[in-house]
Amino acid sequence: MIGLTGEGSSRKWCAAMTRVPAWPRGLLLLSVLCGVAPVVVHAEEPPPLDPSAAPARPAPPAAPPVGKAQPAPPGTTSTPPPTQVPPFPPGDVSVRAYVDPDRVLLGDKFNFVVEVRHPAGHKVELPESITWGKLESAGSVQHQLRNDDTPGAKGGVVETFRFPLQAFKLGQVETPSLTLRIPGLSVDEGTLTVDALPVTVQGLMEGKPEKELAPMAPPVALMKEDPRFLAWPPLLILHGLLWLLVRWLDGKRPARITRTAAVPVVVIPPHRVALEKLEALKKSGLLEAGKREEFVDTAVQIVREYLEAAYQVPVLEQTTAEALSALGPAVVKATLVEERRRLGRLDMEAVRKLLTFADAIKFAKGSATVADCARILDESVQIIETTRPLGAGASDAVVKVQPAQPEVTS
Repeated sequence: MIGLTGEGSSRKWCAAMTRVPAWPRGLLLLSVLCGVAPVVVHAEEPPPLDPSAAPARPAPPAAPPVGKAQPAPPGTTSTPPPTQVPPFPPGDVSVRAYVDPDRVLLGDKFNFVVEVRHPAGHKVELPESITWGKLESAGSVQHQLRNDDTPGAKGGVVETFRFPLQAFKLGQVETPSLTLRIPGLSVDEGTLTVDALPVTVQGLMEGKPEKELAPMAPPVALMKEDPRFLAWPPLLILHGLLWLLVRWLDGKRPARITRTAAVPVVVIPPHRVALEKLEALKKSGLLEAGKREEFVDTAVQIVREYLEAAYQVPVLEQTTAEALSALGPAVVKATLVEERRRLGRLDMEAVRKLLTFADAIKFAKGSATVADCARILDESVQIIETTRPLGAGASDAVVKVQPAQPEVTS
């Protein structure tokens, strides 16, 4: 550390550095710059000032006299004074009660204290239930037993009961009156009464000065006129006019019509299709191969397809009972419509026997003989032949010409 004192300390410091060798001088300069070796400059003390020329300072405010309480400034909350504990009434058995503190804020907790002085060896009994009225309990009662240290006491004890309470209503409320009993003592001496005590409940803003309300702000317009909204109706009208112009121009454009040639379509009647399928089934060789059940099922399936196409009834998707129920009205309707008239009326009993026999073979795992197969084939042909359309032979075919539809192209 290098100490420099007085005026011209910088020149003295430079002169001192010239007497230091070269390499320690560089190390010292580096340490000074890095803050390792501080340089302490002792300034010379200034000459004393003239007291008469100094400006007078205001004297500090005098301290308040000891023992005299000063009022709290407005707008501040002062600490409540300590609770005054009343003395015990005279006698070996007495009771005293007080509220700690007796002035509380809304919702703050306070204690309702009951102290009973009585001879040792006894115990105070509280009431079984206590109704607090406008007060609410804030916890369990705290019990304490101590020796009676009151001057002139005769070796008794003091039982203390501390009830934590809360108040949620402003104004003055009261604690309930209690009746205490001390078993083992006489009725007059062992029955004590605690009178109701007042408690003042204050609000949070009580004792504070009222502040002046700020002036009301001017009203703010919630709906402001937007000039952009006025541009929407002209834009919509212009869009509609443009759409009408496009439609008008599209209607004025000539269209090119291309006609297609009529295509003849050969439609084979349902009875002709069914008879050809039955003839193919007869020559399929299923009987020679011993597949009589498959032969019967195929023949009945052909009959179902014919009945569905001839009478417009979904026989293929229905059970036997449903098919018979739907075919009845269809047969009656076919006799009333000129285009659907048949050579003969459908024998519903023959159809029922045919479908029932096929269900027994298919679902009940029944068997069919060659004679049964021949009978089923003959009955199927008989049903189709007797219900074919009027004037149509077994080899007739209807040729329908599909009309040409003009195709319009732009």
